[in-house]
Amino acid sequence: ASEASAARIGGSGDARAGAASAPGGFAAASGDSIYRIVFQLDADLTLRLTGALGATGDGPGGALALLELSTVDPLEEPLLLRFERSAEDAADPLAIDAIVTLRGGVEYRLLVLARAFGDSLGGDGPAALRAEFGFELAEVPEPGSALLVALGLAALRRR
Repeated sequence: ASEASAARIGGSGDARAGAASAPGGFAAASGDSIYRIVFQLDADLTLRLTGALGATGDGPGGALALLELSTVDPLEEPLLLRFERSAEDAADPLAIDAIVTLRGGVEYRLLVLARAFGDSLGGDGPAALRAEFGFELAEVPEPGSALLVALGLAALRRR
């Protein structure tokens, strides 16, 4: 699922994989959910990135959730933000809350990925793995704008 507006991009996804084999057999499964968004801003803008990454699994295989914000321009610092969670990490989702200022005229890439893969050889037990993500990249209001809104609300309450 995804949503986009002039000041906000958001989405969620998950990937699941399960495999079970009979004695002497082999089974494999994988799943992916990917957002790859390339964008450019007209002017400098401060954005807040929030969300969560989770990965769980039982059996052979793996699960990974990844969120990465980078520049496409080779003259800029390539990697701005990177968060990941694998099935080997803690069971709790990784919460994300970061503020970043992006420059106007520079091309950026937002990559969000959930990948799960599992296999079972010779009846060694089923694999059940899952990776998931949710994210929102939204404009941070200018301090002056936020102050004006707060003052306006306070004035309305007094009436």
